Amino acid sequence: ALDEKIVYESDIMKKLVDDAVKIAKTNYTVLITGETGVGKEILANIIHKNSNRKDKVFVVIDCGALPETLIESELFGYEKGAFTDAARKTLGKIELADGGTLFLDEVSNLPLNLQTKLLSVIERKNFYRVGGTSLIEVDIRFITASNLSLEELEKKDKFRKDLYYRLNEYQIAIPPLRERTDDIIPLARYFLQKTGSELGNHVKGLSKEAERLLLNYQWTGNVRELYNVIKTASFFAKDIIELKDLQKVLSTGLNNHQEPESFSLNQNIENTEKKIIKSVLQKTGYNKYKSAELLGISRKTLYDKLKKYSLAVQKEIDFSLK
Repeated sequence: ALDEKIVYESDIMKKLVDDAVKIAKTNYTVLITGETGVGKEILANIIHKNSNRKDKVFVVIDCGALPETLIESELFGYEKGAFTDAARKTLGKIELADGGTLFLDEVSNLPLNLQTKLLSVIERKNFYRVGGTSLIEVDIRFITASNLSLEELEKKDKFRKDLYYRLNEYQIAIPPLRERTDDIIPLARYFLQKTGSELGNHVKGLSKEAERLLLNYQWTGNVRELYNVIKTASFFAKDIIELKDLQKVLSTGLNNHQEPESFSLNQNIENTEKKIIKSVLQKTGYNKYKSAELLGISRKTLYDKLKKYSLAVQKEIDFSLK
């Protein structure tokens, strides 16, 4: 998550957060929907912090980031000897979340056999570790999120109907950033302050021209994209972020007056991501360590993206970690 704080001024987000705080007082399972990057995990954390479980743990598992072979052991844990590499007993996220809240991000990625097991945990409040014979009792508040429609997946027999209804006792749909433009500048200023303390720079604000560009941009990557853009632009900026600082990292073609070359959400996000990575590499003299740090990603993730976008780097450049 970018942060535990949620920043907003739009009426739609004020109502959404008010509703989230109200539902937090119950023990309902909550399904949070919305495009990638809208802040689903942040909202889940807010629900937890306003619930009667706020003094207990908030455990997160990203079902989309794990291969199917690992999701079961991550969720349920395993006993020593349950499989080849199981050298010792290991607790899963379900057991670790006992008494608190378990947030399952991108729950649509759960394979059908694990959907059945998850439904059993929700209904019976108990489970077995992988390779285990002892029934383990748990008391958990489940919050899940998906950027895909579970209802549509259920119609295609890719998601269990009974699990969908269990997870969807209350649904919160977070609108994309382009539908709540009143939040763009407050978020940008907040991220500027946040990155300023992280990077140790003294960028004080945004020019009017820069603000106008932010408001006209379509933000296909939503709040996460805005955060990355502000973080990178503040690296280039001097006293304030000017229009030219944003243009180094932002595609100005995606505004309210011009249609994007492609309507593919993923394609537009990838184009912007590629531009940001190229700009940061150039700024750091192609130092991968510094570039990964500035981008807020691991070096492995940077290497993967360099390969994905065919961003070749000069071999003679020193990639020292110093």
